[in-house]
Amino acid sequence: MKITESLNKTKISNSVIKFFLMFIFSFVRKFDKILSVTDGSVVIIALHRLGDTVFTIPAIEEIKNEYNREIIVFCYLESLPIYKLALKNVSFITVERTDFFFGNRIANFQARSKLYKSNPYIIIDITGVMTSASLIFNSRAATIVGMNREIFKSIYDYYTPVIYESHLGEMYLNVARIVNKKNKYVDSIYSNLSINKVENIVIHPFAGWKAKEWSLRKFILLASLLKKNYDVAILIPNNYLNEESIEEIKNMNIEIHITSSIDDLISVLRNYSLLIGNDSGPIHIASLLGKATFSIYGPSNPKFTLPDGFHHGFYHKKIKCSPLPSKNLCFKDGGRFGCPSFECMEGLSFEVVFEEIKKFISNLDDKILEKKNLKINHRNYS
Repeated sequence: MKITESLNKTKISNSVIKFFLMFIFSFVRKFDKILSVTDGSVVIIALHRLGDTVFTIPAIEEIKNEYNREIIVFCYLESLPIYKLALKNVSFITVERTDFFFGNRIANFQARSKLYKSNPYIIIDITGVMTSASLIFNSRAATIVGMNREIFKSIYDYYTPVIYESHLGEMYLNVARIVNKKNKYVDSIYSNLSINKVENIVIHPFAGWKAKEWSLRKFILLASLLKKNYDVAILIPNNYLNEESIEEIKNMNIEIHITSSIDDLISVLRNYSLLIGNDSGPIHIASLLGKATFSIYGPSNPKFTLPDGFHHGFYHKKIKCSPLPSKNLCFKDGGRFGCPSFECMEGLSFEVVFEEIKKFISNLDDKILEKKNLKINHRNYS
Protein backbone atom coordinates (compact mmCIF):
# COMPACT_ATOMS: atom_id res chain seq x y z
CA MET A 1 0.00 0.00 0.00
CA LYS A 2 2.80 2.42 0.94
CA ILE A 3 4.64 1.63 -2.33
CA THR A 4 1.49 2.41 -4.35
CA GLU A 5 0.98 5.68 -2.49
CA SER A 6 4.62 6.61 -3.07
CA LEU A 7 4.35 5.89 -6.81
CA ASN A 8 1.15 7.94 -7.08
CA LYS A 9 2.83 10.88 -5.29
CA THR A 10 5.79 10.65 -7.67
CA LYS A 11 3.48 10.71 -10.71
CA ILE A 12 1.61 13.73 -9.35
CA SER A 13 4.89 15.50 -8.56
CA ASN A 14 6.24 14.84 -12.06
CA SER A 15 3.01 16.08 -13.65
CA VAL A 16 3.15 19.30 -11.64
CA ILE A 17 6.80 19.90 -12.61
CA LYS A 18 6.01 19.17 -16.27
CA PHE A 19 3.02 21.55 -16.27
CA PHE A 20 5.07 24.30 -14.59
CA LEU A 21 7.97 23.99 -17.06
CA MET A 22 5.65 23.95 -20.07
CA PHE A 23 3.94 27.09 -18.74
CA ILE A 24 7.29 28.85 -18.28
CA PHE A 25 8.48 27.85 -21.78
CA SER A 26 5.19 29.04 -23.29
CA PHE A 27 5.36 32.38 -21.45
CA VAL A 28 8.99 32.99 -22.46
CA ARG A 29 8.26 32.12 -26.10
CA LYS A 30 5.28 34.49 -26.29
CA PHE A 31 7.34 37.30 -24.77
CA ASP A 32 10.31 36.70 -27.10
CA LYS A 33 8.05 36.70 -30.17
CA ILE A 34 7.02 40.26 -29.37
CA LEU A 35 10.70 41.22 -29.73
CA SER A 36 11.50 38.80 -32.56
CA VAL A 37 13.80 39.71 -35.43
CA THR A 38 12.18 40.79 -38.69
CA ASP A 39 14.76 39.27 -41.02
CA GLY A 40 17.78 37.00 -40.87
CA SER A 41 19.07 33.50 -41.49
CA VAL A 42 17.69 29.99 -41.23
CA VAL A 43 19.63 28.18 -38.49
CA ILE A 44 19.44 24.39 -38.35
CA ILE A 45 20.35 22.97 -34.93
CA ALA A 46 22.12 19.64 -35.59
CA LEU A 47 24.02 18.51 -32.49
CA HIS A 48 24.68 14.83 -33.18
CA ARG A 49 27.10 11.93 -32.96
CA LEU A 50 29.01 11.05 -36.13
CA GLY A 51 26.60 8.38 -37.43
CA ASP A 52 23.53 10.53 -36.79
CA THR A 53 25.28 13.45 -38.49
CA VAL A 54 25.14 11.50 -41.75
CA PHE A 55 21.47 10.65 -41.21
CA THR A 56 20.54 14.34 -40.92
CA ILE A 57 21.88 15.26 -44.38
CA PRO A 58 18.69 14.50 -46.42
CA ALA A 59 16.62 16.59 -43.98
CA ILE A 60 19.07 19.51 -44.18
CA GLU A 61 19.02 19.33 -48.00
CA GLU A 62 15.22 19.51 -47.96
CA ILE A 63 15.23 22.48 -45.60
CA LYS A 64 17.92 24.20 -47.67
CA ASN A 65 15.86 23.81 -50.86
CA GLU A 66 12.82 25.36 -49.22
CA TYR A 67 14.30 28.74 -48.27
CA ASN A 68 15.87 31.56 -50.25
CA ARG A 69 17.88 32.68 -47.22
CA GLU A 70 21.30 32.09 -45.74
CA ILE A 71 21.35 28.58 -44.26
CA ILE A 72 23.50 28.06 -41.18
CA VAL A 73 24.10 24.60 -39.66
CA PHE A 74 24.82 24.81 -35.93
CA CYS A 75 26.77 21.64 -35.11
CA TYR A 76 29.58 20.06 -33.10
CA LEU A 77 33.09 20.72 -34.42
CA GLU A 78 33.63 16.97 -34.98
CA SER A 79 30.67 16.89 -37.41
CA LEU A 80 31.99 19.71 -39.59
CA PRO A 81 34.14 17.57 -42.00
CA ILE A 82 31.14 15.32 -42.70
CA TYR A 83 28.80 18.21 -43.41
CA LYS A 84 31.37 19.93 -45.61
CA LEU A 85 31.71 16.69 -47.56
CA ALA A 86 27.99 16.52 -48.34
CA LEU A 87 26.50 20.01 -48.12
CA LYS A 88 27.08 22.92 -50.49
CA ASN A 89 26.10 26.59 -50.16
CA VAL A 90 25.61 26.53 -46.40
CA SER A 91 27.46 28.19 -43.54
CA PHE A 92 28.45 26.59 -40.25
CA ILE A 93 28.68 27.55 -36.60
CA THR A 94 30.48 25.01 -34.47
CA VAL A 95 30.51 24.34 -30.76
CA GLU A 96 32.40 21.87 -28.58
CA ARG A 97 30.78 19.37 -26.27
CA THR A 98 32.39 21.32 -23.43
CA ASP A 99 30.04 24.20 -24.35
CA PHE A 100 27.31 22.18 -22.62
CA PHE A 101 27.20 21.17 -18.96
CA PHE A 102 25.08 18.94 -16.71
CA GLY A 103 25.98 15.83 -18.70
CA ASN A 104 25.99 17.64 -22.09
CA ARG A 105 22.38 18.72 -21.54
CA ILE A 106 22.43 22.49 -20.96
CA ALA A 107 24.03 25.10 -23.22
CA ASN A 108 26.45 27.54 -21.60
CA PHE A 109 26.64 31.28 -22.28
CA GLN A 110 29.20 30.89 -25.11
CA ALA A 111 27.01 28.48 -27.07
CA ARG A 112 23.90 30.63 -26.62
CA SER A 113 25.87 33.73 -27.60
CA LYS A 114 26.97 32.07 -30.86
CA LEU A 115 23.35 31.31 -31.72
CA TYR A 116 22.26 34.87 -30.89
CA LYS A 117 24.99 36.40 -33.10
CA SER A 118 23.89 34.26 -36.06
CA ASN A 119 20.72 36.41 -36.19
CA PRO A 120 18.25 33.55 -36.72
CA TYR A 121 14.95 34.50 -38.32
CA ILE A 122 13.93 30.84 -38.41
CA ILE A 123 15.34 28.09 -36.19
CA ILE A 124 14.82 24.45 -37.18
CA ASP A 125 15.79 21.95 -34.49
CA ILE A 126 16.59 18.46 -35.82
CA THR A 127 18.38 17.42 -32.61
CA GLY A 128 15.37 16.94 -30.37
CA VAL A 129 16.86 16.62 -26.89
CA MET A 130 17.33 18.84 -23.83
CA THR A 131 20.67 20.00 -25.28
CA SER A 132 19.00 21.78 -28.20
CA ALA A 133 16.01 22.91 -26.12
CA SER A 134 18.32 24.66 -23.66
CA LEU A 135 20.08 26.39 -26.57
CA ILE A 136 16.97 27.81 -28.25
CA PHE A 137 14.30 28.15 -25.55
CA ASN A 138 14.47 31.98 -25.29
CA SER A 139 15.63 32.78 -28.81
CA ARG A 140 14.07 35.78 -30.51
CA ALA A 141 13.72 34.00 -33.83
CA ALA A 142 10.42 34.79 -35.54
CA THR A 143 9.72 31.08 -35.99
CA ILE A 144 11.03 27.98 -34.20
CA VAL A 145 10.35 24.60 -35.78
CA GLY A 146 11.48 21.22 -34.49
CA MET A 147 11.09 17.96 -32.69
CA ASN A 148 11.65 17.19 -29.03
CA ARG A 149 10.19 15.58 -25.94
CA GLU A 150 6.69 16.77 -25.04
CA ILE A 151 7.92 18.74 -22.03
CA PHE A 152 9.70 21.13 -24.42
CA LYS A 153 6.78 21.43 -26.85
CA SER A 154 5.96 25.02 -25.85
CA ILE A 155 9.36 26.23 -27.08
CA TYR A 156 8.35 25.52 -30.68
CA ASP A 157 5.89 27.34 -32.92
CA TYR A 158 5.66 24.21 -35.10
CA TYR A 159 6.36 20.97 -33.27
CA THR A 160 6.59 17.26 -33.96
CA PRO A 161 7.32 14.58 -31.35
CA VAL A 162 10.46 12.48 -31.54
CA ILE A 163 9.48 9.15 -33.14
CA TYR A 164 11.94 6.28 -32.73
CA GLU A 165 10.02 3.56 -34.57
CA SER A 166 11.74 3.76 -37.97
CA HIS A 167 15.13 4.48 -39.50
CA LEU A 168 16.80 7.44 -37.78
CA GLY A 169 17.04 9.34 -41.07
CA GLU A 170 13.24 9.28 -41.30
CA MET A 171 13.00 10.91 -37.87
CA TYR A 172 14.91 13.98 -39.10
CA LEU A 173 12.88 14.10 -42.31
CA ASN A 174 9.76 14.42 -40.14
CA VAL A 175 10.98 17.90 -39.22
CA ALA A 176 11.72 18.75 -42.86
CA ARG A 177 8.15 17.78 -43.73
CA ILE A 178 6.86 20.59 -41.52
CA VAL A 179 8.53 23.24 -43.68
CA ASN A 180 8.68 21.45 -47.04
CA LYS A 181 5.66 22.70 -48.98
CA LYS A 182 6.56 20.82 -52.14
CA ASN A 183 6.55 17.48 -50.32
CA LYS A 184 9.38 16.28 -52.55
CA TYR A 185 12.40 14.64 -50.99
CA VAL A 186 15.99 14.14 -52.05
CA ASP A 187 17.33 10.79 -53.15
CA SER A 188 18.98 8.54 -50.59
CA ILE A 189 22.40 9.78 -49.47
CA TYR A 190 23.57 6.20 -49.94
CA SER A 191 22.52 5.84 -53.57
CA ASN A 192 25.87 6.65 -55.21
CA LEU A 193 28.23 3.67 -55.42
CA SER A 194 31.81 4.67 -56.21
CA ILE A 195 33.35 1.21 -56.69
CA ASN A 196 33.45 -1.26 -59.60
CA LYS A 197 34.26 -4.29 -57.46
CA VAL A 198 35.70 -5.10 -54.06
CA GLU A 199 39.45 -4.73 -54.51
CA ASN A 200 40.64 -3.73 -51.06
CA ILE A 201 39.16 -3.79 -47.56
CA VAL A 202 39.60 -1.72 -44.44
CA ILE A 203 38.41 -2.92 -41.03
CA HIS A 204 37.34 -0.61 -38.19
CA PRO A 205 37.01 -2.74 -35.02
CA PHE A 206 35.64 -0.08 -32.65
CA ALA A 207 32.30 1.60 -31.89
CA GLY A 208 30.74 4.37 -29.82
CA TRP A 209 30.78 2.12 -26.76
CA LYS A 210 32.25 -1.28 -25.87
CA ALA A 211 29.02 -3.30 -25.87
CA LYS A 212 28.63 -2.71 -29.64
CA GLU A 213 32.12 -4.03 -30.42
CA TRP A 214 32.87 -7.50 -31.72
CA SER A 215 36.12 -8.99 -30.38
CA LEU A 216 39.26 -7.18 -31.57
CA ARG A 217 40.99 -10.57 -31.80
CA LYS A 218 38.28 -11.80 -34.17
CA PHE A 219 38.66 -8.72 -36.34
CA ILE A 220 42.41 -9.30 -36.55
CA LEU A 221 41.83 -12.94 -37.50
CA LEU A 222 39.30 -11.75 -40.09
CA ALA A 223 41.92 -9.40 -41.56
CA SER A 224 44.53 -12.16 -41.75
CA LEU A 225 42.17 -14.50 -43.65
CA LEU A 226 40.80 -11.85 -46.03
CA LYS A 227 44.39 -10.85 -46.76
CA LYS A 228 44.80 -14.00 -48.82
CA ASN A 229 42.57 -12.50 -51.53
CA TYR A 230 42.51 -8.75 -50.91
CA ASP A 231 44.62 -5.85 -49.76
CA VAL A 232 43.47 -5.47 -46.16
CA ALA A 233 44.16 -2.81 -43.52
CA ILE A 234 42.95 -2.06 -40.01
CA LEU A 235 41.78 1.43 -39.11
CA ILE A 236 42.54 2.58 -35.56
CA PRO A 237 41.73 5.95 -33.95
CA ASN A 238 44.72 7.50 -32.22
CA ASN A 239 45.35 6.24 -28.64
CA TYR A 240 42.87 3.34 -28.95
CA LEU A 241 45.56 0.62 -28.86
CA ASN A 242 48.86 0.38 -27.03
CA GLU A 243 52.17 0.04 -28.89
CA GLU A 244 52.43 -3.67 -28.08
CA SER A 245 49.10 -4.46 -29.76
CA ILE A 246 49.99 -2.32 -32.77
CA GLU A 247 53.32 -4.10 -33.21
CA GLU A 248 51.57 -7.48 -32.95
CA ILE A 249 49.28 -6.53 -35.84
CA LYS A 250 52.19 -5.21 -37.91
CA ASN A 251 54.09 -8.47 -37.35
CA MET A 252 51.18 -10.24 -39.08
CA ASN A 253 51.90 -8.08 -42.16
CA ILE A 254 48.57 -6.29 -41.79
CA GLU A 255 48.66 -2.61 -42.68
CA ILE A 256 47.48 -0.17 -40.00
CA HIS A 257 46.05 3.32 -40.45
CA ILE A 258 46.05 5.43 -37.29
CA THR A 259 43.72 8.44 -37.54
CA SER A 260 43.67 11.49 -35.30
CA SER A 261 40.71 13.37 -36.84
CA ILE A 262 37.57 12.93 -38.94
CA ASP A 263 39.47 14.39 -41.89
CA ASP A 264 42.05 11.59 -41.48
CA LEU A 265 39.26 9.03 -41.36
CA ILE A 266 37.66 10.36 -44.55
CA SER A 267 41.04 10.40 -46.29
CA VAL A 268 41.65 6.72 -45.48
CA LEU A 269 38.13 5.56 -46.40
CA ARG A 270 38.41 7.16 -49.86
CA ASN A 271 41.12 4.63 -50.74
CA TYR A 272 39.15 1.44 -50.00
CA SER A 273 36.27 -0.42 -51.63
CA LEU A 274 34.74 -1.97 -48.54
CA LEU A 275 34.61 -1.09 -44.84
CA ILE A 276 33.89 -3.84 -42.32
CA GLY A 277 33.05 -2.82 -38.77
CA ASN A 278 30.57 -2.60 -35.96
CA ASP A 279 27.46 -0.41 -35.93
CA SER A 280 29.35 2.89 -35.74
CA GLY A 281 29.92 6.31 -37.29
CA PRO A 282 32.65 5.26 -39.78
CA ILE A 283 30.19 2.88 -41.48
CA HIS A 284 27.94 5.82 -42.32
CA ILE A 285 30.81 8.05 -43.40
CA ALA A 286 31.98 5.28 -45.76
CA SER A 287 28.47 4.98 -47.18
CA LEU A 288 28.40 8.73 -47.75
CA LEU A 289 31.59 8.33 -49.79
CA GLY A 290 29.90 5.69 -51.96
CA LYS A 291 31.80 2.75 -50.46
CA ALA A 292 30.39 -0.68 -49.69
CA THR A 293 30.01 -1.59 -46.01
CA PHE A 294 29.41 -4.65 -43.87
CA SER A 295 28.23 -4.03 -40.29
CA ILE A 296 28.18 -6.39 -37.31
CA TYR A 297 25.22 -5.73 -35.01
CA GLY A 298 24.62 -6.86 -31.44
CA PRO A 299 22.65 -4.76 -28.93
CA SER A 300 21.38 -2.34 -31.62
CA ASN A 301 18.77 -2.84 -34.32
CA PRO A 302 19.85 -2.68 -38.00
CA LYS A 303 16.36 -1.46 -38.96
CA PHE A 304 17.20 1.92 -37.43
CA THR A 305 20.75 2.56 -38.64
CA LEU A 306 21.71 0.32 -41.57
CA PRO A 307 22.64 2.36 -44.67
CA ASP A 308 20.26 1.92 -47.59
CA GLY A 309 21.29 0.01 -50.72
CA PHE A 310 22.36 -3.44 -51.94
CA HIS A 311 26.02 -2.56 -51.25
CA HIS A 312 25.46 -2.40 -47.48
CA GLY A 313 25.37 -5.76 -45.74
CA PHE A 314 25.15 -6.81 -42.11
CA TYR A 315 24.99 -9.73 -39.73
CA HIS A 316 22.84 -9.70 -36.60
CA LYS A 317 22.43 -12.76 -34.43
CA LYS A 318 19.14 -12.42 -32.58
CA ILE A 319 18.93 -13.70 -29.02
CA LYS A 320 16.23 -13.48 -26.36
CA CYS A 321 17.25 -9.98 -25.25
CA SER A 322 17.89 -8.50 -28.71
CA PRO A 323 16.14 -5.17 -29.45
CA LEU A 324 12.42 -5.43 -30.10
CA PRO A 325 11.34 -4.68 -33.71
CA SER A 326 10.15 -1.21 -32.63
CA LYS A 327 13.27 -0.38 -30.59
CA ASN A 328 16.71 0.86 -31.65
CA LEU A 329 18.53 -0.62 -28.62
CA CYS A 330 18.08 -3.59 -26.31
CA PHE A 331 16.50 -3.20 -22.87
CA LYS A 332 19.93 -2.40 -21.35
CA ASP A 333 20.20 0.72 -23.54
CA GLY A 334 22.42 -1.16 -25.96
CA GLY A 335 24.69 -2.28 -23.12
CA ARG A 336 25.91 1.29 -22.77
CA PHE A 337 25.65 1.16 -18.99
CA GLY A 338 26.39 -2.50 -18.45
CA CYS A 339 24.97 -5.92 -19.32
CA PRO A 340 24.87 -9.26 -17.45
CA SER A 341 26.64 -11.18 -20.26
CA PHE A 342 27.25 -9.19 -23.48
CA GLU A 343 26.21 -12.45 -25.12
CA CYS A 344 24.99 -10.88 -28.37
CA MET A 345 28.53 -9.88 -29.38
CA GLU A 346 30.78 -12.22 -27.42
CA GLY A 347 28.75 -15.24 -28.55
CA LEU A 348 28.97 -14.24 -32.20
CA SER A 349 30.75 -17.08 -34.00
CA PHE A 350 33.76 -16.03 -36.05
CA GLU A 351 33.12 -18.78 -38.61
CA VAL A 352 29.52 -17.64 -39.20
CA VAL A 353 30.48 -13.98 -39.59
CA PHE A 354 33.39 -14.83 -41.89
CA GLU A 355 31.12 -16.89 -44.16
CA GLU A 356 28.52 -14.10 -44.24
CA ILE A 357 31.17 -11.58 -45.26
CA LYS A 358 32.50 -13.82 -48.05
CA LYS A 359 28.98 -14.38 -49.31
CA PHE A 360 28.25 -10.64 -49.19
CA ILE A 361 31.40 -9.76 -51.18
CA SER A 362 30.65 -12.40 -53.81
CA ASN A 363 27.03 -11.26 -54.22
CA LEU A 364 28.08 -7.61 -54.25
CA ASP A 365 30.57 -8.12 -57.07
CA ASP A 366 27.92 -10.00 -59.06
CA LYS A 367 25.34 -7.23 -58.57
CA ILE A 368 27.80 -4.49 -59.52
CA LEU A 369 28.75 -6.39 -62.69
CA GLU A 370 25.07 -6.96 -63.48
CA LYS A 371 24.27 -3.24 -63.13
CA LYS A 372 27.33 -2.33 -65.20
CA ASN A 373 26.22 -4.66 -68.04
CA LEU A 374 22.69 -3.23 -67.93
CA LYS A 375 24.09 0.28 -68.40
CA ILE A 376 26.26 -0.87 -71.32
CA ASN A 377 23.32 -2.61 -72.99
CA HIS A 378 21.12 0.42 -72.46
CA ARG A 379 23.66 2.66 -74.19
CA ASN A 380 23.97 0.23 -77.10
CA TYR A 381 20.22 0.22 -77.74
CA SER A 382 19.54 3.90 -77.15
